[in-house]
Parts: sequence; structure tokens; C-alpha cells
Amino acid sequence: MEENNHKEENQNLEYEINRIKVKENLLHFSTLHRVKKLRTQILWTIIIAIIFSFFGMLFVQNTGLYGFGVDAISHGFGRLSGFLVLNATKNKNAAKITFVVLFWAINFIINIPLFIFAAKKINKNFALLTFVFMLVSTIAGIIFGLIPGSNNWYIFSRPLNDEIWTQSDEIVQTALWSYNNDATKHVAVVLYGFLWAIIQGAIAAALLILNSSTAGFDILVVWYAREKFKNLGFIYMVFHVASLIFANIIGTYIPASITMNELPSHQLGNVKPWAAEVLFNPNFASSFLMILINSFVVDILFPKYKMVKLEIYTNKIKEIQDKIYALKDKRFATSIATVKGGYSKKEQSILVANCFYIDASTVCDIVSSEDDNAFISIYDTKKTLGHVFVSKQVNQSKNNHNNLHKSNPKK
Repeated sequence: MEENNHKEENQNLEYEINRIKVKENLLHFSTLHRVKKLRTQILWTIIIAIIFSFFGMLFVQNTGLYGFGVDAISHGFGRLSGFLVLNATKNKNAAKITFVVLFWAINFIINIPLFIFAAKKINKNFALLTFVFMLVSTIAGIIFGLIPGSNNWYIFSRPLNDEIWTQSDEIVQTALWSYNNDATKHVAVVLYGFLWAIIQGAIAAALLILNSSTAGFDILVVWYAREKFKNLGFIYMVFHVASLIFANIIGTYIPASITMNELPSHQLGNVKPWAAEVLFNPNFASSFLMILINSFVVDILFPKYKMVKLEIYTNKIKEIQDKIYALKDKRFATSIATVKGGYSKKEQSILVANCFYIDASTVCDIVSSEDDNAFISIYDTKKTLGHVFVSKQVNQSKNNHNNLHKSNPKK
């Protein structure tokens, strides 16, 4: 009886079917993908550079970690120089100023030839925006680093060996594996590295979207990718690891071992100067993990050469195609397929396009402007074999630009 009553209740239920608009951002940082004016790109680059410097101070400068590639080399020389000044002058303030200034400035100096390379081989806007990022981040980093007490700003805790830190007047930054008092610092070191890998990866992706970069080896990566449409991958990883090892030796291993020699032999337990664990310290291990995580983050946020397939269900295919083919800076190959509706049994045409992931937003914007009721479905393409259209900005003199227009008058 109860079962029959339950069936009757189900039969009496009423359902209302509504048609709703589903909208998802196709690209990460979709706002930045729409920034095309140089002035706006410069403004965004300045904002990102200041953010980069502040978090770089918190997660790298204050924790004994190292950045990526040329960054790491700059950090290593900065730490070594601060230590040498301290030993020579016994002046803590002079050592701190030397450390902070060189920690940021050496990176900028090393990148000067790369700015010139970028202007000649990639394009002038890319070189300019990368230069702006480096200049602002260098100045802001020095300002943040010289704020009194800023070297003691930490989000979690100080991930450094207290004895070495105190003995070196807060210049030498490292933790030790087998020293009992440092056991709780290992987790903090890893957390700092993990968070910086994500933050730096997000910043690097945002800059690439703006036609800029974090400079250093990234400039060569961008050039190679534009020429070969591939990532350097293994070479990129080897360069970062080699830079990290070199920077760690000059910036941590040597200063820490010399400082440990000045401490009573019993103060650090069984840990000896120049030991392997001083070289492969927790800060080094965390910096190594940063390299792996950072590459993964950038690939997710900015999958530049990932291919996708778009299926567009619309009644305005011709209008959309006309707008797509009218684009001057991009080229898309489209095709039209015919499908039969499962409910209406009527035939309908759909527009199909294959393109790079980062170019898909351009197609979506055109479709939305022509047909607000269109339905767009996007599929990841696992493997691709064939030819695709690509575009890149090139340097062009004003005279050549004018001659081009004269030789190709509008009809």
C-alpha cells in the first residue's frame, strides 16, 4: 500500500525545464589576453614587477632559497658579496646593503645583452616590456630589501639555522639536515619553495601573455619557441639545475662552512664544515623542487602550443567566418560539418576550427559578438601532424611600413 502511494506521489510531481547560459573562461588570466595596447601592457608589467619583488623578498631573499637560472646566479653572488664585505669590514649594515643591492642588481646587469638579443631576434615590444619588468623589479626589490627589519619578515617562521644566522650577523642563510634544532625548519623551507614556485610560475605566465618575460633564460626559450614552435624542455631544466648548484656553492656552501669554522665544535652537534649535507642543504633541496613545480605551473597556465578543436553550433556561420578571415594578425582554418539533431531530426551545420589553445579565445570572442546564442564545445587535441597557421610580431621600420601600404593599396 505504501509503495503504491509513493508511486502516485512521483506521478504527481511537476518539473520545470529552464534554458540557461553556460559561460566559462577559456584561458587563465583571460583579462590579460585582451590587453593589446602597449601603454596598458607596460602598466600591467609594472604592477606585476612590484608584486614579484615583494614576494621574491619574502620567499627567496629572506629564506635562503634561490630563484631560477640567471636569478639564482645573481642571488648566489649577492649572498657571497655580503658575506665577504662582513668579513672584511665587520660592518653589518654595509654587508646587508651589499647583499640586497647585488642580490637584485646583478640579475639586471647580466640581462642587458639578452635585452639586445630580444630586440633583434624576437621583437622590440617584447624586449621593452621585459626591460621594464627587470628595471622595476630590481628597483622595487632593493627598496623592499632595505626597509629596516624587512629581513625578519616571514610568513611561517624563519627557516634558517639560528647559530649560523647569528654568528654571521644575519647574512648567511641555511638550514641543516641532521641538526636537531633545525628539524622544524625543514617543513617551512619546503612550504616557502612550493609557494614561490606557484607564485613565480603564475607571474611568468602572466608576463608571457603580455608579450613579456621574467628575462634570463626565458628570453632564449621564447625565441626558440617562436622559431621552432617547441619548448627547450630538457635543456631548460639542465640550465636551471646547473645555475642552482653553482649559486648554492658560492652563496651558501662556502659562507656557511667558513662561518661554522668560527663556531665551537660542539655547537652544531655532528655537523662539520664542508660536509656534503652543508652543500645539499634543505634550502638547496627546496630550490630544486621549485624548478620542477614551476615548469609544471607555467605549462598549465600558459600552454602556448597546445592544440584544441572548436565545434560551434550557430545559425550565423557565414558572418562568423567572414570576421575570422578578416583578421590581420591571425589565420584560422575552418570547416563546416553537417549533423542531425537528435530530438528535432533536422540537419544543422556546425563550424569546426583547429587552433592553438591561446588563440581559441579570439574565435570565441568573434562567435559571441555575432551570435550570443551560439554553443561552443572545445576539445583538447592529444597529438597533431600537419601544418597550422602561426603569427608573430616582427620589427618593421616606418619606411618599410609605408612602402608596404603603397605597394598593397586597398581595393
